[in-house]
Amino acid sequence: MRAGTPGASRVRAGRAGRTPNEFLEGQLFALAEAERWTEAEDAISRYDSAFPGQPFPSAYRKFLVWRRGGRPDLFPEETRNGDDLRRYWALEARLASGEGLDALSRDIASERTSASETRPLLLSLSSEIEARQGNLDAALTQATAAWNEVRAARIRQPWARAHAPVVADRLARIAAKAGRPDLAREALATAAKR
Repeated sequence: MRAGTPGASRVRAGRAGRTPNEFLEGQLFALAEAERWTEAEDAISRYDSAFPGQPFPSAYRKFLVWRRGGRPDLFPEETRNGDDLRRYWALEARLASGEGLDALSRDIASERTSASETRPLLLSLSSEIEARQGNLDAALTQATAAWNEVRAARIRQPWARAHAPVVADRLARIAAKAGRPDLAREALATAAKR
């Protein structure tokens, strides 16, 4: 992958064609999949310089913090009202910040009714809440279904490849708690294949 974002250099922040953030997002997800974090940060910085004032760089930086296992600050309000992925990331940030599980669970359920691409990611997040509440059977069912959907989507969707390790790790943790080490090993082995 080249260091630049070729498409982003030839688009405008106008309303026709692809938006600049779509070029950044594809590059960002590919770099996240490869765990090339410094290059991902550099891509966001280039985007921010080329398109100042856009709300996306903050959300993408927080995505990288979260994706690397950190605890991002809560996402700005504009990202909570953004597209499916930014709303999903905001929910993950809320979980990482220690927000109460009941309110978070309600918001995840609400988001799952309107989301398109992120439904399996939201299902995975829901499985985490079920596990934390001690409902291991429900958690394992949800985590397995989420992993199966993300695994299938990896063939054609960069967002699925970028989030697959998160979903697989979550399934592995829940499977281990539920006494299913076989399922945990399978998920991690499959996620490791690119």
